[in-house]
Amino acid sequence: MATAETCALISRAVAEELTQYLHTLPREDWHRPSACDAWEVCDVVGHLIWVARMYTEEITRGLRGDTSPLEGFPPAGALDTAAYSAFTAQQAIAQRVRLGEQVLTTFTTRTAQLHDCLMRLQLHEDTTLCYHPFRLMPAQMFPPLWLNEVTLHAWDIRAALDPTASLAVESLPLLMERLPRRAMVNFRPGARLAAPVRYRFTVTGVVSGTYDLLVQGDQAVMEPAGTTAAHVTCHCQTETFVLLMMDRLSLEVAIERGDIRVEGDRGLAAAFETWFKGV
Repeated sequence: MATAETCALISRAVAEELTQYLHTLPREDWHRPSACDAWEVCDVVGHLIWVARMYTEEITRGLRGDTSPLEGFPPAGALDTAAYSAFTAQQAIAQRVRLGEQVLTTFTTRTAQLHDCLMRLQLHEDTTLCYHPFRLMPAQMFPPLWLNEVTLHAWDIRAALDPTASLAVESLPLLMERLPRRAMVNFRPGARLAAPVRYRFTVTGVVSGTYDLLVQGDQAVMEPAGTTAAHVTCHCQTETFVLLMMDRLSLEVAIERGDIRVEGDRGLAAAFETWFKGV
């Protein structure tokens, strides 16, 4: 498990590199669609500003013993995944509109403030609870959460303008650690199946391993692969697996591009995206 300090250091490097990249963007590119559905590039930056400010305030208040909601925010745990996504989307666009020409300057300031806050977290604060719209959570949860946010959204911005864009290599081991939970967040349950479907992913590259997604229709679990035969086996690189499970890449597109090689029941391969959809 990566430490909070490691997450903070990597996320700071990613944010600084993104800042340099944004300085090079022509004005018109800020209003191009990003790889994040329904958001322009400027909206993604607005979202990162909003999240950085939210996390900084939540951690700072939590370390003082204050776990009450931020002003204008719902009680912890009051929103489900879909409602939280709608809430953050609304806030991101409002943030971008409100800042106008100050978006990039504010992004630089807010991310620096958050990284200073994350670097000050100490191990003894692991059990200190902080407010978050999803639930009250330990302060040490915020560094990996922010790493996830800034790394994926940096890719969303770059990938929309450069098809060769890739995730920060140093972030891949940490993103892989989050996939079991993320897979469950993205899972959309349906009717319970008569027999579960087992998808196996053989992953090579930066983080290699073999992982199973066991789908029972109404629930699913991601686990290390065992000896039980899989209905569908997919072979891919680490980055491809992360982008797939983080809903940045569809299985169909990945197969067409040759990024994933599939063995087994093609019908079940097609059904994969009826269960695993992004938020």
